Amino acid sequence: MNKLKLIEALTVLLVTLVCTPSYGQYVANASKGEPFANLDVNISDDINFEDLSVEIGENVSFPDFTVGFTPSRRSADVIISNSKFKDFKVNISEGFADLRIKLTKDVGFADIKIKIKTSFPDYLIYNEALFLSPKEIVCILLPIINLHLDNDDKLENVPIYKARNSLYDTFGNNSKFVEPLITSQIDGEFRGWEGDTVFKLRNGQMWKQAEYDYMYTYDYMPEVEIYKTTDGYMMKVEDVEETIKVKRIN
Repeated sequence: MNKLKLIEALTVLLVTLVCTPSYGQYVANASKGEPFANLDVNISDDINFEDLSVEIGENVSFPDFTVGFTPSRRSADVIISNSKFKDFKVNISEGFADLRIKLTKDVGFADIKIKIKTSFPDYLIYNEALFLSPKEIVCILLPIINLHLDNDDKLENVPIYKARNSLYDTFGNNSKFVEPLITSQIDGEFRGWEGDTVFKLRNGQMWKQAEYDYMYTYDYMPEVEIYKTTDGYMMKVEDVEETIKVKRIN
């Protein structure tokens, strides 16, 4: 192979690597005082009637799955971000909560065991924060934890996402994120949502905002994907990082 053809081949390879979509990637954040969270979680090591018990650490035996950290945002399965545009927002609560989790290093008969490892983990995390507590790690991993629970033990109110045009094929895991239930376009101008916004789709369906949130942007006939989650339907609009809970009205 001459030098010109070698350069062309390397250029094609580089473009392919850069443009290849990531798999099963979602953006999450867990913090105290989140006013419009998807989920309120009470998480400690002394809960008696927990909904979920988790053992997490570097010395976990027989883990259900392993996690590690990556400096590459594109290669991550989970992105922990302080941006206001997040797919999954968790409020770590000390009072009444949607979900009660017992978290300790020595849980007897844990529902889920998570091992943190540096080489060849099942799931990669990209972290924008300076420090992560075990509570925050468990919270942002709830969509993945849900994949590893038996059907009878699935957690409610936990969104499940799938990257566009890809299957969830992380090494060692045969599960998928859900396929979009509906793929269409906004019929006309799109200006975000503001509380009770109605979305008319090109396929004739009408969907309405089902949770309070405000987001302004402008686009014309952007593509739309609607996913069925454990807590209803979530709508993803092209080039908008934030998702919105919706309900069908026709």
